Amino acid sequence: PGRGVREVAKADAANGKLIFCVVQAGRLQCQNGAYLSQFDLELAELVFGRDLKQAAVGAPKQPSVVTTAEQAAQALRRVGQREFSEGVRAAYQSRCCFPDCEIADHAFLVGAHIARWADAPHLRGDMANGLCLCLFHDRAFEIGLFTLDEKRQVWVNKARAGETKWGKTLQRQHGALILPGDVPPSIEALRWHWQRIGVDPRT
Repeated sequence: PGRGVREVAKADAANGKLIFCVVQAGRLQCQNGAYLSQFDLELAELVFGRDLKQAAVGAPKQPSVVTTAEQAAQALRRVGQREFSEGVRAAYQSRCCFPDCEIADHAFLVGAHIARWADAPHLRGDMANGLCLCLFHDRAFEIGLFTLDEKRQVWVNKARAGETKWGKTLQRQHGALILPGDVPPSIEALRWHWQRIGVDPRT
């Protein structure tokens, strides 16, 4: 190239505007690996036709500390919930009613509703709407890994229980009677549970 081109190239390089060439030994050069001597985000977006700002910033890092605070809030308290739970546990002599479960420690037992509080308000305080279960079996019942049929036998939802290692242990008790309590589980409450978890042991 002539002198005029070299001077323009030098001036552009000094101003940070040199893009597609380099100047070496006072000469304008186009060499392998140096065609894009400057390549900013705006040019990248034009070349690739996409928004690269997020890619340039990178994924946000997981914080090592999170902001915490407290705020006042109004809450509804379930009146009678504690009495119901204690009554259900007493009805089952403070032991988990799931067959062969040995949990009989009050701290690890729940007086659980069969039909949920929100689903059947008229059954909220009915002891026949309760089962005494350990924390594990209470959670398995809540998420529908098992229910009870009309004979109060364990009915395992094999399609769901087979998805987890712990769920498979429930299957050994399929068809077994729960341990009896002073108040048998309500069939109406069980039907609410079947409806909620989407199964019917009768079919």
